[in-house]
Order: sequence, then structure tokens, then C-alpha cells
Amino acid sequence: MPAAWTVVDLDADPAACVRFDRPAVYLGRIGDQSSCPAGLRGRTAGLVIEPFSAANAERAAAATPPPAPSRPCRPARTP
Repeated sequence: MPAAWTVVDLDADPAACVRFDRPAVYLGRIGDQSSCPAGLRGRTAGLVIEPFSAANAERAAAATPPPAPSRPCRPARTP
């Protein structure tokens, strides 16, 4: 992680605003009482890392496309 990025602990500060207008890493679950300023603009890189749960697994499975069907391999040609 770049040294200039801010680390925000969402469990310690449930009202923290998850913003993607400045580089940051957010740890924990996003709270229902986030306090975000109006008129945020811009975007940059950022990460949200939250605990894995059954609900997260279901969302991830629903959003993941099925794998492409495999094709049989052809034998390599020999000169």
C-alpha cells in the first residue's frame, strides 16, 4: 500500500464516509450512519476490505460469471 494512502477503521468510526475522491483503505463494514459531505467529486483508487460472511459469499457468487467451457487440447506438433 502506498505510504500516502489513509487507512480508515470503519469499526472504530462507523460514521466515517467511504470516499473515492482520495486514496484510502477502509477496513471493516460500511456503516448505515455514514456522514458524507454533499457535493463530493472526483475519483481515485481506493479499497474497501470487509469481513467475509455468508451474505458476501452469496453476492460474490451471483456477480461472478460461470467459467467458459474448456476445449480439448491438441497435441503439440513435432518438427
